[in-house]
Amino acid sequence: MIAVKGLDDLLGILGPGRFQIIVYLMLCLNYLSVNNNHVIMAFFGLALPHTCKTPDNATAAFPYLAVTNLTADACFLNLTYADGNGSVEDSQVACPGGWDYDKGAAGPLGISEWTISSEWNLICDSRKLTGLATTIYFTGVMFGGVVCGTLADKFGRKPVMTVCFYLQIAICISISFSQSYLMFVILRFILGFILQGLQSCTYILIMELFLPKHRSVVGTVIECFWAFGNMWVALLAFLFRDWRYIQLAISLPGVLTITYFW
Repeated sequence: MIAVKGLDDLLGILGPGRFQIIVYLMLCLNYLSVNNNHVIMAFFGLALPHTCKTPDNATAAFPYLAVTNLTADACFLNLTYADGNGSVEDSQVACPGGWDYDKGAAGPLGISEWTISSEWNLICDSRKLTGLATTIYFTGVMFGGVVCGTLADKFGRKPVMTVCFYLQIAICISISFSQSYLMFVILRFILGFILQGLQSCTYILIMELFLPKHRSVVGTVIECFWAFGNMWVALLAFLFRDWRYIQLAISLPGVLTITYFW
């Protein structure tokens, strides 16, 4: 009889075998969801070319000014008007009627580019809200690392990872139906919280599947899935163009992973 003193001794006897390799590859796929949602704001937050909407009737739009010339740029309407003394004045007005966006040519699937910046006018003075959305997301990641790590120590890596995996699918799909900036950032905060639990539990489970002498190799290979995730999300963004479709595209494949109840 072989004496087994600990987990490493048992792993040395059992493998790594086919079971460990299959589970390892399944766990590596978790990194695609984490990566895609970590980097997606590079596409969602893009500001499309835009100009102020020019009113059809300058006199009706500015009834108290004798407007003689009206031009538009990205963030202002430029007015030239005559004051009561007959002198000519120049002024700028923040776009009162909103913006016109240049969506560019439609992509391979016939979908034109559309981002959260154009959806909720996160441009000009509101441009900082795009960066704030990213900050809020990674604040959720920060808290998720602390809370989910504690829960994983108490209840086990596998249960916490499984709950996080399926919750993130539901939240990802919900984000694609966001009706406001506030709803978007709240859901993204929750998503960041959950994804950090998924990532940390996944990595620890992988380390616990292999002997210490193999862990540097498997820890390196999993980062290849992270790199593949960068290429995958770029392809999805090229194909779908609209942020809502992109969000659905990175969410729905996770529904197929029913086998995660191993």
